[in-house]
Order: sequence, then structure tokens, then C-alpha cells
Amino acid sequence: MNEAELKALSVRLAALADALEDRSHQAVQAVSTSGQQLDRTAQRLSQSVQWLTAEATRAMGAQAHAAVAQGMQQAVDRCAQVLEQASVRATQSTQALEAQHTAIQRAQSALVWRSGLALLVGAVLAVGASGYVYWKSIQAARATEFSAAIVRATQTGALTQCGDALCVKAPQSAPRYARNNDYVLLP
Repeated sequence: MNEAELKALSVRLAALADALEDRSHQAVQAVSTSGQQLDRTAQRLSQSVQWLTAEATRAMGAQAHAAVAQGMQQAVDRCAQVLEQASVRATQSTQALEAQHTAIQRAQSALVWRSGLALLVGAVLAVGASGYVYWKSIQAARATEFSAAIVRATQTGALTQCGDALCVKAPQSAPRYARNNDYVLLP
């Protein structure tokens, strides 16, 4: 730093010192004024303390009563909230159970219909199979009757083998089959 800068700095520091001194005097006066005001306030405060003590005691009693009442009200309100939430949950659970009950009823109804349809199809198949077995039995019985008739005709001598062919012994007056006169009916 050069000499001019140092002079300028000292002028500034002197001005700052004067400003600080002025402020210091103002602060001392403000503290003195505040002290006087504090004394006056202390005297007023002493008078007010007695009145405030009485009022504080009365207010504390009222506030304690209000705090107890408020605490009770908060507890009652909280219980009411919990009960309301439980009621909402119970209602939701009831609705869910009703929905599940309805779904189960639908499923049971569908199962009953399907079971009935399956039984009907099974019955139709059983009747069809029984009909087929009956038809086959009739066919077998007819074949058996035909075989039995051939055996009887063979035993009576009405049907015999003539060389490599079968021959029937029938009189000329033997009755003829109505649909085809070439055939003779054997007794």
C-alpha cells in the first residue's frame, strides 16, 4: 500500500471511530432510558403480579377443566372414529361375502345345469346303447331261430344234402311263400 492509500484509510478509520462513538453515546442513552422505563415497569409489574396471580389461578382452573373436557372429547371422538371405521369394514366385508355368496350360487346353478345335462346325455347314451344291444339280441335271436329251423328241418328229413347241394323234400301241394311262389313253406 502506498502513502495516499494509507491516508485515505486513516481518514476512513477516523470517520468510522466517530460514527462508533456517536452510536455508543446513543446506546448509553437508550440503555439509561430503558433502565428508567424498566424501573417504572417493575413497579407496575409488582402491582400486576398480585392481580395476575389471582387471574392465573382462576384461568389455570378453567384451563385444567377445559383440558380434561377436551381430552375426554378427543378420546370419545377417537373411539367414534374407530367404531365408524370398524362399521365401514364390517359393511365392506358383508358386501364381499354377499358377492362371494352370489358367485357361489351362480357356480352351483351352473354345476346343477351341467350335471343335469351330463345325466341327460348319459341317459341318452345308455338308452342308445341298450337299444343297440336289444337290436343285436333280436338279430342274434332271429339267426338262432333260423338255425333252429334248419336243424329241425334236417332232423325231420325235410332238408338234406343231395351231393354238393341242399335239397328239400316237399310235396307238390305244399303251401308256397306268399311273397315269392318259388319257395315252399315247410311245416
